[in-house]
Amino acid sequence: MKIQKQYIIIFIISLIIFILANILTANYSATIGDETFYMFQAKNILQGKFLWFEDTSSALFPIILSPFSYSLPLARIFLSVLTALTATLLFIYAKNQFSKKVAIFSLIIFLAHPQVLKMSFSLLTEIPFLLLTFIYLLYYEKISIPTVKKFQILLLGVIFGLALLTKHAAIVLPAALFITTLASSVSSKEKKKTIFLLITTSVIGLLLFLIWPSLAGYNILQDKITRPDTFFRNMALNSIPSYFLPSFLGLLILSLLFGKYKSKNYFFLINFVIIYLFIMLTFINFFFVRYFFVTLPFLSIIIGIGLTKIYNKKQYIAIILLAIFLIHAAISLPILKQEYNNHYYFNKPNCENLKSFTSDCSPYNLEIPYFSQPDNSICSYATTFTTQEQIASIIISYADDNAEIYLDNQNIGQANTWEEATIPVTLNPGTHTFKAIIINGNNIGGLGQVLTCK
Repeated sequence: MKIQKQYIIIFIISLIIFILANILTANYSATIGDETFYMFQAKNILQGKFLWFEDTSSALFPIILSPFSYSLPLARIFLSVLTALTATLLFIYAKNQFSKKVAIFSLIIFLAHPQVLKMSFSLLTEIPFLLLTFIYLLYYEKISIPTVKKFQILLLGVIFGLALLTKHAAIVLPAALFITTLASSVSSKEKKKTIFLLITTSVIGLLLFLIWPSLAGYNILQDKITRPDTFFRNMALNSIPSYFLPSFLGLLILSLLFGKYKSKNYFFLINFVIIYLFIMLTFINFFFVRYFFVTLPFLSIIIGIGLTKIYNKKQYIAIILLAIFLIHAAISLPILKQEYNNHYYFNKPNCENLKSFTSDCSPYNLEIPYFSQPDNSICSYATTFTTQEQIASIIISYADDNAEIYLDNQNIGQANTWEEATIPVTLNPGTHTFKAIIINGNNIGGLGQVLTCK
């Protein structure tokens, strides 16, 4: 199939925008937050080692990332490419389902949103998940239900399964698509054939998805569903206005009020977002605010529909509303700086990386980062090091969950998994001992990085 020239242009424009965001704001000397887990899993995969997956998302994203894991800048640019592809597929989907004008407005909103710009260089699972979801939706759209072939059903199921394999929280996607598609089907004949296609592809996709946890364990999936801690849920809900931006939410409300579109496709879009959010908020207890990112491209299309309706009646009003959002988005660009204060530094001036440790939880010497500490355990991590110069501080990152820090058998402070601890010390040249006693409650646990800094 010949790729239309306009799609190539959209991809190139999107890629330029995302690479500029990448160059201007991304951190090329350190991974941040959950990026560290994925980056080192990808590095280990290149060596034939599959580590820590019992407590993190499935292996698909680290496998995809692994060829680029030897270079952090290259890995971030690779995510920019995936995001540009996602933006292009968003345009194609909006154009096919609605109109070219809707697609243009939707694309502008999506490309300008600060969270999209930030995600375009973040080594996280949201963009690969969205890319595969759009591939699924576009291929589903191409299939003629009355004459669908077995190979098409199999391929659709595999795409569906790959989307699920990018992140465990995506387990709500099959139910959301199933309910939404059935609700959007018009005739009883169409419903019967739609049910068959959805059930078949869902079963294939879920079987593919379940292969991984059957090998690596169901800890993370069970934790996300059954963990009673609502701290992160409440924090995510409270962060909705700042995460999406008030101007974006204002455009969304205006679009829902004045931009209603009488079509099955519009009904599908609205209901998909509502049902996806309802299922996620009902069944996923442990999630971060970025989980809402999955809805952002679909909300952008809803806004694109609303702006198109307004534009067709009063062009200047639509242009003013779009300009207000673009200005607000530009003002909000400082939020591109990562909210996590937890880094793994690949290059930090005037600092030395302590790598080799012994632990009472392992019969072997360990090299950190190490995130295989068992649930509900207390482990010590100790090392001896020699310095030729005076040390002014020690930085501890990813002490998961909580740690007491000892230097030369003296307690010098605490560290935890949420933010790196910088502990001032006065350490003269010579040989010294470092020890961290880490308490891990559940999910992933261990020690990420210890730096001694002049």
